[in-house]
Amino acid sequence: MVMQPKRDQWIPLHLGAIGIAMIGAAVWAWIQFLFMFDTHGPRIKDPMLNPNNLAAFFNLGLLPSIGLYLLSSERRTKIISLVLVALFLGGMLVTQSKGAMLAFFISATVLVAVSAWKQPIKKPEYLWKYGILAGVVFAVFVFIDWRSQGNLNQSITILSGIADTHTAHNRIDMWKSTFAMIKDNFWVGIGLGTFYFFYPPYRTQMDTSDGFFVHMDPLQFWLEMGFIAPIMFYGTLVAVLIRTIRALKSVPAGSPAALHIMAPFCGLLAVLGHTHITFNLYMPPILITIACMLAYWFRATEIALKDEDNRFSISWLRPQPRIFALCTFIFVALVIAVYPVRVMWAIHHSYHAQLAANENRHEDSRQHVKALGKYAPDSFARYYEF
Repeated sequence: MVMQPKRDQWIPLHLGAIGIAMIGAAVWAWIQFLFMFDTHGPRIKDPMLNPNNLAAFFNLGLLPSIGLYLLSSERRTKIISLVLVALFLGGMLVTQSKGAMLAFFISATVLVAVSAWKQPIKKPEYLWKYGILAGVVFAVFVFIDWRSQGNLNQSITILSGIADTHTAHNRIDMWKSTFAMIKDNFWVGIGLGTFYFFYPPYRTQMDTSDGFFVHMDPLQFWLEMGFIAPIMFYGTLVAVLIRTIRALKSVPAGSPAALHIMAPFCGLLAVLGHTHITFNLYMPPILITIACMLAYWFRATEIALKDEDNRFSISWLRPQPRIFALCTFIFVALVIAVYPVRVMWAIHHSYHAQLAANENRHEDSRQHVKALGKYAPDSFARYYEF
């Protein structure tokens, strides 16, 4: 995206398309919370398998929405951005993801601090902006806590003693087992996506997780791809941080360029910080969104640093852009049409197979397992468990 000729048109277009998908997911999360709480609560997660991943997805929209609000000068844009803040914040909070909440607070603090640094806080207009933003955030917190009968407040209270919770102890046991696996597969790893095949012999009796993910992406990268993977991962993060600092230093006070840089940066900060206690970077919707945000962030820093002349050009693609676009469209269409549909049907049948088994409807459960074997990809582990 950053190397193609019309990048300033295509990057916002891609982000807009992803934004529409995010809004749809957030509206669905609110619907589940308000009208289907007994079925989907207390931790909303649909359409994802894990509420922490859904929360991370919403954080990618929440921080840029705050940046859009701080950038806006027109009344209409301010209202729209505040609605988006409330929508994504509520979507994140109804998941009850403590890690995502902590990541949001840290990233939002960084965003507001840089905004105050580059936009002098003494101006009454900015004081009003920060006050209104804080009021919206507080109102959403209060409403969701009231509607969930105190569950949200309980989750926030747990954060102060998170190290003593069952979840924390479970994660630590899993990480210790993973380090033992790394010692036996230090250089080249065990293979991408194969953790759950190799984990059982190393698993401790204290571990009550499903055993599909390490719940720390850099650690799982090391285990599955060898020692070079975490070096590349953290090297990339350091490069992004250094470029961000350089770009901010070159931006004059009062310039909106700082927020164009920091809004996507803080969205990425929230997800990448959170991914150290979960598995955000194994979820395709999150990875696709991160890619688009990186493109927007890179373009914003490029404008601030004025180093566009140093870029690598793929001019050899220009003579036949329609052919490449058509090939890309066909490939994406096939991927969307085949694999995700099979996975969705597999999730549907695995859920109902488990539900029927729990209710002693064994014949119904067998029928769902049979359908699961028909539709599920070969790598869908739940079929083999059944």
